Amino acid sequence: MKPITFAILIFLAGFSSPALAAMAHPTKPQNATHVIVGTVAGVYESIKTNSGFIIQNRVAVIRIKEIEKGEGLKNGDLLYAHYWTVGLPAGATPVPYDPGYQGKSPKEGETLRVYLTRQPYKKYGNLEGAFMVVLRDGFQPLAQARKP
Repeated sequence: MKPITFAILIFLAGFSSPALAAMAHPTKPQNATHVIVGTVAGVYESIKTNSGFIIQNRVAVIRIKEIEKGEGLKNGDLLYAHYWTVGLPAGATPVPYDPGYQGKSPKEGETLRVYLTRQPYKKYGNLEGAFMVVLRDGFQPLAQARKP
């Protein structure tokens, strides 16, 4: 193997570290910056269409009962957990896209473990400091949830 090829392979291998994976994929529960247990006080949504996609922006208002991970929150506080789903209209030709949150949406009165990230999803224009639900199973009923 030529020395330059070997050097390039070593350089690229450095990008496969778990720390870089966590920064690149904030959508996995193990990468949550905050984990709380709380009761859903309400869920609000707005629906828009954009370039043939149906975008449902949602906010779950959660009363915090317990904080398992993260700082800056207190038991009893209300937390606004942002998440979204993206779909295609009936009969549309499927194309690759980010479908957003893929789990079951929370219902008012449910007590759940919620996996959140406070770092902004710059790709989606998130406001600094907002709590985003991690997109893969971010809301988990307590019977199914595992502690981080």
